Amino acid sequence: MVMEFLNETFKCSVERVDIYDDNLPESGDIGVKSTVRLLIRNSDLHTFDHAWNQKLSLLLENLEVTGTCTFLMWNTKNGFYVDPTLFKCKRLLFCSGSADWVTKEILLQFEVPQLSFYYCPFPVEDIISFVIHWFHSDNEKLEYLFILIEDNQISLENFQTEELNPVPISDKNRVPSSESFRNIDFSKGLKIVRHDGLQATIHVTGRDFLFYVWHNQ
Repeated sequence: MVMEFLNETFKCSVERVDIYDDNLPESGDIGVKSTVRLLIRNSDLHTFDHAWNQKLSLLLENLEVTGTCTFLMWNTKNGFYVDPTLFKCKRLLFCSGSADWVTKEILLQFEVPQLSFYYCPFPVEDIISFVIHWFHSDNEKLEYLFILIEDNQISLENFQTEELNPVPISDKNRVPSSESFRNIDFSKGLKIVRHDGLQATIHVTGRDFLFYVWHNQ
């Protein structure tokens, strides 16, 4: 009640909210309207069911996340699901094993500007589909997709297709707005230009895949 009063009266935003296993109320209402960071995690023994998924869905519907939403979860391939369009945060980050529930169809539905997946089992074909989907869309939100690939090998050759028609990168000194990628030499990537003139760079280093969109540049 006190937290709800503070939120309603002063429009407070909590710095961080942690959701762990069963500390999620049935209504999904935790008494907080807004937070900068949301961490969702579980123990190795936790199992997912429709009831838990529904509680998390209600939380995501009612909690504004202005910064990063982080998944640190296990066994998500078995029984876990939430509507990907419920994520309205600035950045969505999946740690190892947390994205096992994310199929190609789900990946294409995220509406988050910054997407990061660590040790992700995405097939190369799904990553290519994501790039092609963006290329033919009017998506103006996406800033980047970063994937640390778990097993599969990926290279720039996978994207050298007639459909994407990549062109050489002429500006070797281009600096991204995101500090996380300022040590990357984007001149070693491939540039694609969408129908509306929006440009993006595909960059691959080992198992690191980055799809970076150049807004206002």
